[in-house]
Amino acid sequence: MKVHDMPSWMELGVPVDHYDDEPLCTAQQVLDVLFGRSQLDGRGRDSETIFTDTSMVCWTDNFAATPEATDDLFAFLGRQWESVPESVRRLITDLAEAVANEEDGANDYGN
Repeated sequence: MKVHDMPSWMELGVPVDHYDDEPLCTAQQVLDVLFGRSQLDGRGRDSETIFTDTSMVCWTDNFAATPEATDDLFAFLGRQWESVPESVRRLITDLAEAVANEEDGANDYGN
C-alpha cells in the first residue's frame, strides 16, 4: 500500500483534537504564557515546560548571537529598572558584580 493510499484518521474512526488546517498552538499563545498572561499554551505547556523542553531553551544563546537585540533588551530593562521584578534585578546585579570582579579576558574561552 502506498502512503497516499493510506486511510485518513477520519476513515479509521480515530478521534482527533484538531484538523490539519488548525494549528495546535500559535506563537501568540506561547508569548501569552511567557509574558504571564496565560497559564498554558495551545499544547497545554506551561512556562517551565516551554523554557526547558522546547527550542526556547536557547533564548540566551540567541541573544548572545544578536548583539543589537541584547543591547536593546538591556537598554529597555535599564529604562524600566524600578519596574523590573526583584528576582530579575537581583540576577542582573549579581552578574554585573561578577563581571566587575573579573580579570580582563577571563571569559575568552580560548578565542
